[in-house]
Amino acid sequence: MRSALLIVAAAGQMQIQSMSGAQMRILHAAMDEDSDGRVTIAEGAKLVRRLRTALMLRQSAPIMQTMDTDRDGYLSAEEFRADLEHMDVKGKRTIEDSFDGFDTDRDGRLAAEEALPLFTFLLPFQKLDTDLDGRLTLSEFQEVAAERLASDERVNATEHYSYHSGIWAGIAALRELLGLADSDADGQVSADELAECRFHAKFGGSAAYHHSRDWIKVLEEAVAGLQQQQQAKAKEDRRGGQKEEL
Repeated sequence: MRSALLIVAAAGQMQIQSMSGAQMRILHAAMDEDSDGRVTIAEGAKLVRRLRTALMLRQSAPIMQTMDTDRDGYLSAEEFRADLEHMDVKGKRTIEDSFDGFDTDRDGRLAAEEALPLFTFLLPFQKLDTDLDGRLTLSEFQEVAAERLASDERVNATEHYSYHSGIWAGIAALRELLGLADSDADGQVSADELAECRFHAKFGGSAAYHHSRDWIKVLEEAVAGLQQQQQAKAKEDRRGGQKEEL
């Protein structure tokens, strides 16, 4: 696996960054949902959302386990109301009334992924929503972000979750990455183009570089974990075969 040394100027100093072409091809394969050899923004964004959502699910698991008292893997309105009574948060009635807004499939309960924006709403969102109207004005949101997410200059809890979870920043970095890699400007990026992007003068030290490195690390860890599971299963199968022979 050949590693390219990218020499880039950052903050007036020379830095050396390293990333291999093989790693970039792994990232490309993970993004290439339809396996046509070309990656679009829409395809890449799906990977970004999956990776960030997986991280948020791991982080929120203890909260979900505490609130899900019947251990069915879902958060019901009744469970939420019961737990809300013991929370030190403002505007409990408004929060309680917001529950249905997070229930995207309208089944009367929240799966773990549906509950993620709700947990964000209860914690960092509530601290910013100074007027307790369930939406953030630009002045409120400017405490955590420079750009607006909503055309009406107000940010709801779901939109704030996109920021808080890192999805928003990840997709911005993805746009930068594919923009640098798209050498023929056709709106799609091949594996070769993504690998060659390592040599772009603006790549090293950029958000595109740092996010790519993080995505690749997660993907490599996932592959390593899968390989360990396969090895453990093969070992168990061998043991089972030996017992049968005896």
